[in-house]
Amino acid sequence: MRYTAIADVSRALTEMIRANTVPELIDKPDSIGLCSPAAPGDFKLGIYLYNVEESESYRISGRQNEALHTQRFPPIVLDLYYMITPYYKSDVKFLALEEQTILGKVIQLINDNSTIYSESGEAVSLELLRVTEDDKQKIWVGSNPYRTSVFISARAVVMESTKQKQVSRVTEITIKADTK
Repeated sequence: MRYTAIADVSRALTEMIRANTVPELIDKPDSIGLCSPAAPGDFKLGIYLYNVEESESYRISGRQNEALHTQRFPPIVLDLYYMITPYYKSDVKFLALEEQTILGKVIQLINDNSTIYSESGEAVSLELLRVTEDDKQKIWVGSNPYRTSVFISARAVVMESTKQKQVSRVTEITIKADTK
């Protein structure tokens, strides 16, 4: 994937959730989107990318041949961390149940779709995360109070390198042998 790898995965995750929740649980696709917990806007379900790290599990080493005299440096493999939060604005009698229903659907989707594909066809693994209460509170810094959320990771996001090296190939070989 190109430098758009992170955005491509966010888009694929958003589209997967939209395809499986609209109109059954959320009235329109535009009610689900990428946002910060500090500014959810009009979203009913917000997807927040809160951390990007180089993957500890996956590494690609060594240059790859591109052409006869060109090699590309290895790509970087990333793990992306998302928080998915419902932002329903309804009667307090129904609010908790509506939010719990959508969270249940999101958990089911991640469990049933442990692999998603970006626009370029790259496979990315999704999994639910165990996040401590303290870490959850740190992510929710700001004026908004904490809301129950689902935390997931998207692992093995490959971002190709643009760095290339010109190489020369062996074109001639001389072998000498002594006879005794």
